[in-house]
Amino acid sequence: MTSNAYVALKRLLPPPSLLVGKVTAHHTDDETSTVVLPTQQGVNEYAAGVATGSTIRARGTFVPVGANAFVRDGVIESRAPDENASEIVIGAVVPVPMPLTFNGPIPDQTATVGATVAVDLTGYWSGGLGAPTFTVASGTLPAGLTLSTAGVISGTPTTAAIASGVVLRATDTAGYRVDSNAVGFDVAAPAAPRMVGTVGTRAWYSDDAGQTWVDSGFDFPSAAVRIAWGGGVFVAIHEGALDVGAIYTSTDGIAWVSRTSGGTIARRMNVVWSGSLFVVACSGTVPGNNNIVETSPDGVTWTPRSLPVVAGVGYPAFLSASGGMLFCGINTGGLPRFAISGDGGVTWTGPSPHPFAGAPRANMVGLGGTYVLFGLGAVTVQRTTAFSSFVTGEFLSMGYNNPRAASNGATAVCILSSGLNSSSDLSGAFALRLPGTWTSVFWTGAEFVAIRSGWRAASADGITWVETAIPTVTVRAVAFYS
Repeated sequence: MTSNAYVALKRLLPPPSLLVGKVTAHHTDDETSTVVLPTQQGVNEYAAGVATGSTIRARGTFVPVGANAFVRDGVIESRAPDENASEIVIGAVVPVPMPLTFNGPIPDQTATVGATVAVDLTGYWSGGLGAPTFTVASGTLPAGLTLSTAGVISGTPTTAAIASGVVLRATDTAGYRVDSNAVGFDVAAPAAPRMVGTVGTRAWYSDDAGQTWVDSGFDFPSAAVRIAWGGGVFVAIHEGALDVGAIYTSTDGIAWVSRTSGGTIARRMNVVWSGSLFVVACSGTVPGNNNIVETSPDGVTWTPRSLPVVAGVGYPAFLSASGGMLFCGINTGGLPRFAISGDGGVTWTGPSPHPFAGAPRANMVGLGGTYVLFGLGAVTVQRTTAFSSFVTGEFLSMGYNNPRAASNGATAVCILSSGLNSSSDLSGAFALRLPGTWTSVFWTGAEFVAIRSGWRAASADGITWVETAIPTVTVRAVAFYS
């Protein structure tokens, strides 16, 4: 058996020392760098012929000029910390950093339109010199999401989509970079809100934004029902006598519980969610109970609130809410008045002359500080945030027992006698978008939805609508999960 004398001799020698020095130049002709070592290192520790004084040529050009580098056996192994090179080595054993490594795979990610995303991906990489920075190497993140240099994907998706082949890259301070696997992103459309309404006296519900309706099996005492959703609960009222069976609550629109406010109210006319409280208009002739509304945070505990006193036999009839403002029409023996509230229905100002010639029935929608009232057989009314004046506009023919107007913050949609109309600023006439005798319109958080007997229409912007046939049921008093 023969042996290589050189190899045998090399085994007897100590391993090459780990050196540290500052890179002063790169040489593209032979892919080497000039590294200046501390004098003690260069003279005493490195092999003769490689070091000339304190300067060596080492293979590798990835450590930037001006930065420190770890060098062993004539090869740059990695970037070194930026401290003084002599302080790093003299009197201490210097560990070699582990190389930057990807420890994936990263699983495919899911999200929902409108739901906040925050995913920290830094744990899928380890080692390397310093904290790595992160970029998207290939592919495109879904709209609304961004990748921070710290390795966090965050944002709120704006569009339902599937993004595949998104490769993320980590780069350490020495310039080493390592890519991830191709990651997929599945952004789903938001779940359709549960809509709840009535067909006659029966409660019905829909889980697909009004495309199909299901009979809940629950009957209210009468068909004169109004429903609102807020604070995690549905509240329904009907025109029951003296508070008996006049209020119901439900968390799902299927099972309902009878409630009582404890007051002797002849009739409850309408209910809305103000953003903080349920507000009920209470009409009747019971002494001491005229000119009041009731408020409740949960539909269970109710508090009477006084409205401004008006002349004649007055009682609140119809409520509407939009943008934190409430409008309450008051019947006063043929001389209609109204009051407004800006604190959720606790305090009210007025009374002011009602802009409508007939009964004080109105639905309200707000957009950009302008509010429009839609009255029964009356006119469009515009106002400022101070509600200081009304301006007469186009004639509307409106009902009052269903939502007749909706806004997404950029466009307002209303139901007129001509059909579905919309406006982007509420400053002029509404434009007809879809003819038909529509009964309800909503903004669900993802789209406008309008309902009429046997038909449903949907629009992302309030301008372009898609109409589809649905089972022929006339659903009224509709409310929905927000």
